Amino acid sequence: MVSAAFFLAGVSQVLKQPQRVRKRVVRRPPDPAYVLPGPEAGGWGEDETLPAVPPQRLGLGVHVRRAVQAAGPPFILIGGRAPGGHEEEHPLGAHSLPYAIHKMEADKVVHQRAPALRSCSAYMLRPPIFAGASVENYMVGAFRGTPNGPSDRAAGMRSRGKRLPCLLPSGRRYLDNRIQFVHVDDMARLIVHILEKTEPESQRLTVLNLAGRGEPMTYEHCVEAANAKLLRVPGKYAFQLVLQAMWRLGIMAIPPQAAPYMSGEYIMNTERLQRFLGAHYEDVIRYTIADAFADCFKSAAPITTEEPAKEAS
Repeated sequence: MVSAAFFLAGVSQVLKQPQRVRKRVVRRPPDPAYVLPGPEAGGWGEDETLPAVPPQRLGLGVHVRRAVQAAGPPFILIGGRAPGGHEEEHPLGAHSLPYAIHKMEADKVVHQRAPALRSCSAYMLRPPIFAGASVENYMVGAFRGTPNGPSDRAAGMRSRGKRLPCLLPSGRRYLDNRIQFVHVDDMARLIVHILEKTEPESQRLTVLNLAGRGEPMTYEHCVEAANAKLLRVPGKYAFQLVLQAMWRLGIMAIPPQAAPYMSGEYIMNTERLQRFLGAHYEDVIRYTIADAFADCFKSAAPITTEEPAKEAS
């Protein structure tokens, strides 16, 4: 009997975390082994030494008892504010950003294929933005002010400790937009918890929204917690133009197609996850949303701020 966790594109951050996190994911349960195929075509990253079995070989005499997939982040949902957050059945509506569209398509494939997994409980985890000291993604990079573009100028700015300000369109509602984070350690603990379950689920596919404990943060709170400088631009169109200019100059790695997602609100309801974990909830999801976000800056050295206005004009 083999437990399998499918880390499709989007959970690669977990696999690239320090060894202490990876050990939590691959800790052996009562079953003989885990099969942990990585999200990229080659399976694991260069620094990984753990064995990986390509998914297409799992049907050759191997019984997969549990399959876990990290689904798309909340911005693949159709937009619109929901005071209590969108539930798992909320329709998907990714657009413009290829990454979001690909995640939406992967989500649909799992829904279509899960019923064909015989004697296997499938789990689809929908995490928000990953957070943690070693995490790199669009949103965390934006609040860190990292000039993470591929150009020589960006490399020079990084070596000098330069920091870009956070960009937002003008208007109070953009500061009031809410955002959720989950710490990668909590993601690893949740996967371990699922793989160590001994009883099958009552349904073939279990979909769980995932986020840190507590209330979402506002963008304004994130800027303050990151000790970042805020630069307002006149409207969404100008916001996208600045992102496009910084992208073309190779200073920022945030594609301009991400503008609608970075200026919107996509909050998920996690009540189902709380019921699923029950008494284990606080032991598995140990970080609050605010604490997970704060951990992104614990290892960061003090750096100065550089405004991109002149570069973008």
